[in-house]
Amino acid sequence: MSARAMSTSCPSPRRDRCPASGRASPNSRSGAAVSDGSCSPTTGRQSQTEAVRVPGSYHVSKGVRDMHMETRPRRTGWVEYINKTDYVPRPEEVLFTTAPRDIYVEEGYDGDIPCITDDGRLDWFAHHPLAYPEEYQPSVKSRSYDIAFLELNVPGPTYLELPLQAEIIAALESGQYKVLAITAYTWMIPWALKLAERARRDYGIREVWLGGYGIMTPEPKIRQLFDRLFWGYAESTMREALGLSPMKPSQIEHPMLINESTYLAHKIKIGHLFWERGCTQRCTFCADPVFQPGGEGTFSVENVRRTLERYKEEGVVTVHLVNQDVRPFKDVGRQIIELLYEYGLPFTMMTSFLALTAKGHDGMKWLADKGLTMAQLGVESLDDTNLSKSLKTTNYDHISKTVRQMDDLRIRMSATYIVCFEDDTPESIHRSKRLLGDLGPIYTYFSILQPMPSTPQYYDMHKRGLINDWDFRKWTGGYLVWDHPTIKPDEAREIVRDMDLAINTPQYNQRLKREWQRISRMRERMHERGRAGYTLDMRARARVYYHPQSDAQLPAAEFSARSGIQTATTRTPTTA
Repeated sequence: MSARAMSTSCPSPRRDRCPASGRASPNSRSGAAVSDGSCSPTTGRQSQTEAVRVPGSYHVSKGVRDMHMETRPRRTGWVEYINKTDYVPRPEEVLFTTAPRDIYVEEGYDGDIPCITDDGRLDWFAHHPLAYPEEYQPSVKSRSYDIAFLELNVPGPTYLELPLQAEIIAALESGQYKVLAITAYTWMIPWALKLAERARRDYGIREVWLGGYGIMTPEPKIRQLFDRLFWGYAESTMREALGLSPMKPSQIEHPMLINESTYLAHKIKIGHLFWERGCTQRCTFCADPVFQPGGEGTFSVENVRRTLERYKEEGVVTVHLVNQDVRPFKDVGRQIIELLYEYGLPFTMMTSFLALTAKGHDGMKWLADKGLTMAQLGVESLDDTNLSKSLKTTNYDHISKTVRQMDDLRIRMSATYIVCFEDDTPESIHRSKRLLGDLGPIYTYFSILQPMPSTPQYYDMHKRGLINDWDFRKWTGGYLVWDHPTIKPDEAREIVRDMDLAINTPQYNQRLKREWQRISRMRERMHERGRAGYTLDMRARARVYYHPQSDAQLPAAEFSARSGIQTATTRTPTTA
């Protein structure tokens, strides 16, 4: 998840690895944005930042290269000026757009890209349809968070949120804009480059700006075609670029992020909530600490309170805390969780094993008592070698112990998981599949290890010449874009599909089967009350949904795979 671009984080578990983010958010030590020498050499318009040669045959902007973690701006966004013109457009002269929902359609690209729905929403879970009936497919349709935050906090520009490509062109043809601002992930960069070039050539756009994780993509044309690169969360820097006063994180207004969540044929209205953005962990595969070193300061508790009041008024039945790494035992974390309890809102959260277990079993019990019903955790691997090398702050014993404690407290787990670490083999991944099935996550978002630009892992792989596929459209976490010692690209896609269809299918995952049984029993109770003329209020629905006690049996037919796809226990792997 995300795109998480000029403003905030993506709703996806695959945080520009990924959606999806699976979860690709812990830390990187370096602050450079790299241009790879295997791409075309730097030509065209001259940048005002000096390009220097560094070992490994790739280019680095000198001003950025020298800004390591100790010297780069921390806990705030910043702007890298490629062409420092001192131009300050009026807010209404700026057109801001995300990628279009029909991205790459014109060129006939049929590759595997994250899911943007026909109605202009992000639905990362729909990226991997599973082998059971359509009504049971998990889904969370969400807004583009970058647009949502900027639109509320930076008034004036025209914002296009997941538009059609024709809508972007129509806006440019109007002639009313002098600046085009684009937010992008790495996999969107080929589209963004073409749009930037076309906007300047055909529509008289004076400057083109770029934000989001895409700014770290090793593509020389970025510094030929764009005038400014916005690093980190950009409410304040965008305001300053438009001649408006800057703002602190504590002044940021939280937008209404109300989404429709579907899980096992049960739909609820869920509100997503931030109180801080960025991640302070040190995982080597993640882009967050490069994009926003040290994370960001916290939002004000009063702003969060106002958001919860509005969520309650709008009929939200549960809140998902979407900080990249929710740290619930910080002072502000405790205040937010007490607010959720005050408003009678159960909650789920994206967090790490380190943060979840920081106060031991007593801390987890406090969270459960306050309404925590599910934790979305970055498992990533169950191999201690992989976890240690990537600087994950956990190990297999810690993971399994934590999951047992969660079970005792009726806290469910969903997970993100990465396959094809360098030490992985098909056999080791198969063994891990059994271990992950025993842990029983109610949903797992799988991805293939991707060398996220500007991360320690990227630099290491590049130095050793392992990266071999520079078609950035494939840098989604759905393709193997580097030379794995034992796994080929097609085999990697078969592996991730096999994991998807096993772990997320109740024939293999017994805890998921019990979850299906619980949902089935809940639905039947609701239908009975409906037939009797009763109305079940939303809070009661949420309580039944999130705090079950069920040993009901569901007919085996309810678990049957869709026509043409074998069940998880007998299936042979197929490509996605």
